[in-house]
Amino acid sequence: MDERYVRHEGLFGAAGQDKLAATRVGIAGTGGLGCIVGMELSYLGVSLQTLVDADHVELRNLNRLVSATPADIGRLKVDAMAEMVTRILPGADLVKIPHRLEHPEAQAALRELDVIFSCLDDDHARLNLIALATAAGTPFFDLATDVIPEPGKVPTFGGRVIFSGYGERCAYCMRELDQAEIRRATMTPAELEIEASIYGVPVSALTRTSGPSVISINGVITSLAVTEFMKFVTGLLTPAPMLRYNGNTTSVRRVLDAPSIVPCPYCAAWSHEQAAQRRA
Repeated sequence: MDERYVRHEGLFGAAGQDKLAATRVGIAGTGGLGCIVGMELSYLGVSLQTLVDADHVELRNLNRLVSATPADIGRLKVDAMAEMVTRILPGADLVKIPHRLEHPEAQAALRELDVIFSCLDDDHARLNLIALATAAGTPFFDLATDVIPEPGKVPTFGGRVIFSGYGERCAYCMRELDQAEIRRATMTPAELEIEASIYGVPVSALTRTSGPSVISINGVITSLAVTEFMKFVTGLLTPAPMLRYNGNTTSVRRVLDAPSIVPCPYCAAWSHEQAAQRRA
């Protein structure tokens, strides 16, 4: 075993390290969650990473981007993240896709991978990624954080990780997606105007805005997800189907609930044929 990873040997051995090195991983979204996932994967020795994100580094997201400094403002997030990864893991084999998820180049690249991390903060994009991964038979980890304001109280904060390994569950059938947000993301400006008039609010009140984001909360969620990924790839243990972190009570709960939408139109589309070819 490479001396760099000798401290891994006692947990999952040289064979496990080889599996990590050979696994092609996609990170959809290289913001507050994705950049930490990429950093942790790099320290694990995962050198085959595909990074998908069309956004640029801005001053307001420097509070959570471990891949960026003030000097990176204006750069593509995938460029800043790729530079961080190669500093940690010289010789890493990186594919940078500076496009949104729906771009053909992003779609084609993600279909060829062994595992995908969904680090998106847009439920419409998250649903599209679920559809892509299940149709391609690609195991994926879906990460999300939450900060819910409560008037006069400390906000409720935390997050969750869902492992969608073999078409058994996803954020849709576990009812973890905001259906109103998804519906409005597909509406035309005229349709949004009509909806806003029905509710008697401005259009801006119906469209999604970015909520609070704190690096330590992101770090808890990403570390949980990367640990489950490590268990999955090395064969150490079976990943948890879902983990929910509650920052208010400082607890992590293993969620064993069955999907509440059955049959799930996305999980039902899981491609066992492509999954078998990938494992072979």
